[in-house]
Amino acid sequence: MASNPNTALYQNLSLCVYIGNTTTIENDTLLDYCSQFGTVITHSFNKEKFCDFHIIEFADLKSLESFLKTNDHKINAIKLDIKFYKNILTNNDALNIERKFFIGPILHKNDITQIMVFYKKQDSTVYYQLSKQNEQEYLLLQFANRQTVSMILEQQKIPVLNEHRKCHIYKPTHPKQFVNKIISMKNKHNQIHIHGLTNNITDIMLIDYFHKRVPVIACHILLNNPKCAVMEFNDEKTVRKILETSNIYLQGTNLVLSKASRSLASLLSSSTDDSDDENIKTTVISQPILNSLQTQNLTSVPTTHVMSQDIIQQLLLAMFNPIQPVNRIEPEYISPPETNESGWMSPPRTIVSDYPTIEPVPVRLPSHPRATTMSISMDPEYRPETSDVDIKPFNKVPSNNILQFVEQFENELDQIKNEYLSKFSKDRTTIEREINQLINEERQTLNRLDRYLNDRRKRVEKRHNKKRRHSSPSSSD
Repeated sequence: MASNPNTALYQNLSLCVYIGNTTTIENDTLLDYCSQFGTVITHSFNKEKFCDFHIIEFADLKSLESFLKTNDHKINAIKLDIKFYKNILTNNDALNIERKFFIGPILHKNDITQIMVFYKKQDSTVYYQLSKQNEQEYLLLQFANRQTVSMILEQQKIPVLNEHRKCHIYKPTHPKQFVNKIISMKNKHNQIHIHGLTNNITDIMLIDYFHKRVPVIACHILLNNPKCAVMEFNDEKTVRKILETSNIYLQGTNLVLSKASRSLASLLSSSTDDSDDENIKTTVISQPILNSLQTQNLTSVPTTHVMSQDIIQQLLLAMFNPIQPVNRIEPEYISPPETNESGWMSPPRTIVSDYPTIEPVPVRLPSHPRATTMSISMDPEYRPETSDVDIKPFNKVPSNNILQFVEQFENELDQIKNEYLSKFSKDRTTIEREINQLINEERQTLNRLDRYLNDRRKRVEKRHNKKRRHSSPSSSD
């Protein structure tokens, strides 16, 4: 059957299959084999170092069932380890990859013999495959059980090769780690959108941040909108728990969270910059007004549902006189006491008043997201008065953000721990040195004392012998 391997992302985890024991199998060979059972829409990825599996996505359920019904899958006499990929995420299925590890690099053929002789003492059934990783050769060893592998990794039982060269052990990439690279394209129910990203924030940072709190399925930063990321979780309950905190603080930036209203497929295929997930819309201003705003260090006016676009334009016209709306008749100039007044709902009109001429005072809008309103009466004798009314910005970050506090507390705790360990290591070295010095001094003192006692004993014996010789002649007399 025909296959279309051009899809960049896995679309449906329910149609994905885990295939283990593939470190020596080429992608094209595996694709040709799997295509016998049905259409494969996604089959390859940037293979990580020390990876011994592939993830294959079929186009429909019929192809998937046809593949899973086959009991024995072999390619080039290599038996494949087949699992339904979604079961691996929720169950603790035993995988062959958990009984393996990589060791190397292998520089000579004699290295293979020495390594196998060493590990056959641990497990006589161990066997190996030669695997190439980044232009270097490694051995992929497989043991009879996981306990042996755990014991070797914990105790770091590594053979020493010729020329006193020591190899390195690497655990294979686990398929549960690969789940962070797969995100549903059409299912939006378990996804949220994260707005306000910067160039310093990566998908790995987001995964690490959320994974400390809840299990994370996947994360994807939109290519057509790098300031927005899509994060997927296990279920809607987890999504609701995350959305209880509408803001997070990461890398010195406040990020806004919202429930996904569109699937990732529709976001990627969208050719417009309009987002249905934003609750705050930005008014589009015509070019003459935009130029005037730029001279006042203004860019755009965030609005809520209370203020329409027409009202905003009328407000701008009132503040930045003499800019007039396009396709409108210029009012005639009338000397005082006649003045021109721009209303909210009507074009500029000429009125006669007994009040002296009052020039409109431009009001500078704040740069941060805060709406400015004007209290205007429709009474012609009423003089407009301006007043700034602060409206809370969308998803304002609370000062007592508990997540920010917890993150800061964890960082300080880690810093204290590191300082304590560093100080303890330094103090321990000093104490050991002082103890060894004290032991040496005591040993030297004991040696001197021993020599002194030996000398004293010899002198006493010598004196005693001398007295005895003198006493013997006198007794004979």
